[in-house]
This record gives sequence, C-alpha cells and structure tokens, in this order.
Amino acid sequence: MALVIHELTTNAAKYGALADSGTVDLSWEIERESGDLVIDWRERDGPEVREPGHRGFGSTIIERSIPYDLGGTARVDFHRQGLHARFTLPARSIAGVAAARAHGALPIRAEGGCTPLAGKDALLVEDSMIIALDGEEALRDLGARSVTTVPSVRDALRMIDERMTGEGLFDFALLDYNLGVTTSAPIADRLAELGVRFAFATGYGEGLDTRAWGDVPVITKPYGLKELRMAMARLGFVSGSGPE
Repeated sequence: MALVIHELTTNAAKYGALADSGTVDLSWEIERESGDLVIDWRERDGPEVREPGHRGFGSTIIERSIPYDLGGTARVDFHRQGLHARFTLPARSIAGVAAARAHGALPIRAEGGCTPLAGKDALLVEDSMIIALDGEEALRDLGARSVTTVPSVRDALRMIDERMTGEGLFDFALLDYNLGVTTSAPIADRLAELGVRFAFATGYGEGLDTRAWGDVPVITKPYGLKELRMAMARLGFVSGSGPE
C-alpha cells in the first residue's frame, strides 16, 4: 500500500492537485462487518483532469498491485475536478494478520538473442505484482508468445484446467515456490502429471527439496535472463524452437 500512496503522491505533485494550489483528502475506515480497510484518496481544486490514453508503470502499480498482491479492490476515477481513488484491503492483509515478506527486484535487463520459448505459451505464478511484471517481461524476452500470470494456487490450477479445454497446455511454467502461507507444490504436482515442464523460483536460497518432481531447476531470486536461460537448457528447450 505504501508504494501505491507513493505513486499517487508523485502523480498528484506532477500532474494533479499538488501541482497547482489544490489539496488531497486522504481518509480511511475499517468496515464494521468485514473488517476490511477502505482507503479513500480525493484530489480537489487542481488542474482539470483528463484520463490518460496510456497506462504507465506508476498507473499500473496504483490500479493492479492491491488486487494482485492482496486480493483487494482498486478503483480510480478521473473526474474533471480531481482524481478520486478508492482501495479496499481485505482484513486478512492488514498488519498483524500476516507477516510481510520481502521480495527482491528482478534485474532482467541483459543482452543476447537466445529465445528458448519462441512461439510458446508460459504460465507465471508469482504473488508479488512488482516481481510478476518483471517476470512477464523476462519470459517475453525469451521469446514466449504469451505469458499468463496468476498469484495463487487456486488461480493457477484454474488456468491450467481452462487451457486443457481450450488453447491447449502451457509449454512452460515458472513457479514462485512460496506463495504467502502456502506453496506452489500442488501446481507442480498437476504440471508433472500433465507432462508440462516447469521451474521453481525462490528467495530462500538453494535448499529447496524438489526430489518429488525429479530434476526440476530451482532459480534463486533475484534472477535474470542468464539464470532463466540455464533453466530452459536443463529442461530441454533450445533457442528459437521446441525441445530437442
């Protein structure tokens, strides 16, 4: 949430109410029945607001991070008289309910034209939206035709089932092993059963026991294209084509 407030403040200072002589009203309340936290951001008396035609990184953070990371909601309305944003954080995500986990950023910028996922479809399971955005870009840099990103075991299993009855199985999956209070082991079990190749990503070093799934690559966070390519090679992907 701190990152969302930071982006809202930055945008208000550059383009919104705080760029002129306007004000920002920030309020919050705990809903009595659900215990959810509702945060309201309302800008007033600044420049006339127009909805942007392009969503940049900051806007993506504001609109997607709370729904993606916490399962909450985010609504942003570009009223002419001032931007209005309203966020709902589920009770389970409020401080004291669950311990926060620290994630490293993915330094994915690298040179080279190796595309082991060329023309293939990838599944990315990652519960941090910031890392997920970088992960999507990394997999596309490796040639992936499409990247489906989900934050939870339930969503991943649902997407796998939907692909089986529609477009066909994923060609590759990258699984964040630790997903909040659970792990991606059920997803790995399902992928192994279907014969879909996958790798784990973890921020907890190389001590992950993957013997239940055979010789599955484990990538340590933070990782880059080099580490992803090495995992691809171990799984039998070759540049620009399918498995050998």
